[in-house]
Amino acid sequence: MSGAATAADGPGHPFRAGRTLEPRTLEPRTLEPRTLEPRAVDAGLVVAALADAWAFSETGAWAAAAPGAVAALALLDTLIADSGLEVTLTGEVPRDASPAVERAAYRTVQEALTNVRKHAPGSAVVVDFRRTGPALDVTVTNTTARHPALGLPSARHGLLGLRERAEHLGGALSHGPTPDGGYRLHL
Repeated sequence: MSGAATAADGPGHPFRAGRTLEPRTLEPRTLEPRTLEPRAVDAGLVVAALADAWAFSETGAWAAAAPGAVAALALLDTLIADSGLEVTLTGEVPRDASPAVERAAYRTVQEALTNVRKHAPGSAVVVDFRRTGPALDVTVTNTTARHPALGLPSARHGLLGLRERAEHLGGALSHGPTPDGGYRLHL
């Protein structure tokens, strides 16, 4: 592999055209070991994801969840506590929703909190659960960012996945900016 940069590197690229890089030897360094503590959320999400994968039938309808699947909303408090965000939970979190609805609600909150951390750091967040007849409404609203957004890439796959999940359950997903500069995600 040549050490010379190419014109494709473009202006402003650390490897400017016409510059030859000299090989160098990096000094070995030791990284301090870290122990990652297992979290109930991780195991619950794996079980929920596998149950989702196996519960989708050939006809496109959601079937009953696998026996022994973790109730996703039982993990909601941990998700919120571990988010590192200022979160207020309002309404009543249902404990009698179907496993597929619970997973959709959990994933909606999870994706919204992830997006707040990426795009609106320092925002205050309100997670609201409401029952309208047999339907469950989940709304996550954040205020304007108090810190600059992180320069992380986003392909919006999380929102697309949430929309598909909602549609498979006969629901809908909406999202967009609020008049005060925040953002709202509604399932």
